[in-house]
Amino acid sequence: MGQYFKYLNVDKKEIVSLPSGIKLPEIMMNPKSAQVVTYLLFEGPFDGTTILDSLYDVEDERVQDEIDEFIEQEIEIEEKRKQDDELKRRCLEMAITYTDGHVYDKSDASIEDIDKFPQQIVDEYEEKLKKRVYSVYRESNLNWDRDRVRRSVCAGFYTGEDSMCGRWAGDDVRIVGDYADNDLYSAMYGTVVVKLNNGELAEWVGPHPCAEEPIDRPGPGVSARMLDRDATPGDLVRANRLDCGQDHVEFVEYKESEWDDITASVYHEMTRYMPSEFGDLADNVGEPEIVFGTGKSKH
Repeated sequence: MGQYFKYLNVDKKEIVSLPSGIKLPEIMMNPKSAQVVTYLLFEGPFDGTTILDSLYDVEDERVQDEIDEFIEQEIEIEEKRKQDDELKRRCLEMAITYTDGHVYDKSDASIEDIDKFPQQIVDEYEEKLKKRVYSVYRESNLNWDRDRVRRSVCAGFYTGEDSMCGRWAGDDVRIVGDYADNDLYSAMYGTVVVKLNNGELAEWVGPHPCAEEPIDRPGPGVSARMLDRDATPGDLVRANRLDCGQDHVEFVEYKESEWDDITASVYHEMTRYMPSEFGDLADNVGEPEIVFGTGKSKH
């Protein structure tokens, strides 16, 4: 029958289902499995050499804070430039040099005498001063280009800080089989609590069971057909994990495990990162619980 495997993070108590399947040959033969593993293990900044920083937009709360701080620093630099007399003198010198139709010597570049120069030189001077005083992150109307600032600040973010990319770097990460001599394979399952015919409660560790509906059929015991939904309190569920002499038992509750399945979050982020490569990865995993960088969820 073969051993089944799961990709998990022991430190964070998280699990990711690999896209290839659950048997070792299936995992080894599918390149996307290695890509998912690699994506979670990156370590380093989004340094601008990739498109990883495109995972973040200007609506993200952290990004907005970083943009505001960056702009404050740029404004401080601008104020210092405005007080730089040598910078002003050089700008006037360039305006004199590059303005056609005037033969002023560069040695005439005295800021105190700016009003004595022809308007063409004054206009050129103000334009050159504007370019050198104001931040390159401003638009032509001097508004801040927040998207350009975003690209700069996000390039300094580190993988794993608030992204799926690099989330597992440095952790105890394993691909664990169900024959392994530990409880890790089943640890991510919750606990199923049921009621027996004698009124006693029983439980087992496993996935949330499907509800079953009784059907009329001659013979001893209860006959039922499986429904396409999780069991809710009062439903019948199969008792094949219990040695209780019953085929079906009454479902009471499902106690969720401490482990989190982050498969949908990882696949959706990889799809945003490289749509052409991973466009179909997120098709059948449901909606992500963690969507960093978009403003749709908070860090």
